[in-house]
Amino acid sequence: MTFYIPSLQLIVALLTIGGLAVVAYEKNENQQKLTVRQSHTGVHESLELKTPVKTLWNLQATDVKEGTTYAGCVYLLTDDKNLQSFDAKTGEHHWDIEIPTERTTGLACSANEEFDFIAVSHYDGLALVERHSGAVLWSKSIIQGLSTPVIYNERIFAASPNGKAYAFDLNSGEILWEHDYLHDAPPDPRGFDGNRARFGDKPARPGAASTDGKIVYFSVFDQCRVVAIDCLSGERHWAFNTQGWMLCRPAISEKYVLAGSQDDHVYCIDKETGKEAWKFKTNSRVEASPSTDGEHVFIGSCDANLYCLDIETGEKVWHTKTEKRKKYGGPIYEQAFITKDVIYLPSMEGQVYALNKSNGKLLWQVRPSEGSEIDMSFTDGKRLFVGTRLNFDDEGDEAFYCLGK
Repeated sequence: MTFYIPSLQLIVALLTIGGLAVVAYEKNENQQKLTVRQSHTGVHESLELKTPVKTLWNLQATDVKEGTTYAGCVYLLTDDKNLQSFDAKTGEHHWDIEIPTERTTGLACSANEEFDFIAVSHYDGLALVERHSGAVLWSKSIIQGLSTPVIYNERIFAASPNGKAYAFDLNSGEILWEHDYLHDAPPDPRGFDGNRARFGDKPARPGAASTDGKIVYFSVFDQCRVVAIDCLSGERHWAFNTQGWMLCRPAISEKYVLAGSQDDHVYCIDKETGKEAWKFKTNSRVEASPSTDGEHVFIGSCDANLYCLDIETGEKVWHTKTEKRKKYGGPIYEQAFITKDVIYLPSMEGQVYALNKSNGKLLWQVRPSEGSEIDMSFTDGKRLFVGTRLNFDDEGDEAFYCLGK
């Protein structure tokens, strides 16, 4: 069942009367430009952190699931179903709400900063939240819930563990199309039993969605593949199989879709054909999302290395080894943040590395919290935000840090 206010124009009128000025999003398929929010390339050219990097603000935050920034605000999603809003510069608390569900799964913001709404995916479906007040504008029920969505123009795209992917109307939550990606699930590769990869009675385990405005892409962990679906029609564009479970959110360049697999490889896939352009083998499973500036691919592996690869050939340009800890090494799960000259890399081991983009040489490294692991990161282009958790020896803290200069 869907509950919604009939139009964004009515929402604007009501919120303006109440003292909040909200600008409605005009439907124009040609105006909105793709940003890193949709294509997930990791490019943030305005980000500039110089040593000594300072903690600008921090807070104790248990079970932070995901975070994002939007028009000067930070939004944090927690496993206890809360969505919280903070000032990105000062950390001042704005509001928090409880999403009526067992657990939240992801966030998505529009690339248009005049459109002040956030989509929240959860175990029971999807909700659209007004970012100034936290008011839930509509809520859509989907059996077995949804994974992290992506927004483009007036559509929200997300895949569900029920074996279907969906497009929703941004104004109302109406389902525009649904696509079954379960019926043609490939056989499990040797050593990667899909039954072990899925949660409970859920028939699939899809990941976060990305889009180039024409096609929406998402990996399916238990199916070991990337699925591509036409944004308008909901028809299958292609599916690309690997030989290992896939956890990453695909990154999209002009010609390619990039993804990593637990079969230890990085894959470059032709956007049009779905055929392999090249693959590169690392020394361990690849769970981080790739980043790309259109010329190179930057991706971390669970072998503790960050690799720079030529996007056309897949040849290694350089690699940089990060530090390891006893017992569990130094796996890299976070996406690298790319600027013109510097790469910023958060590592699970607990440090943020700044590397020379051209050769991978270390510029500086900083540990936000002694003993803690880093399990989440994002940026607003001015500051770097990281979430921390206790390490395997229960050392460190569960907190959220804003790093800057």
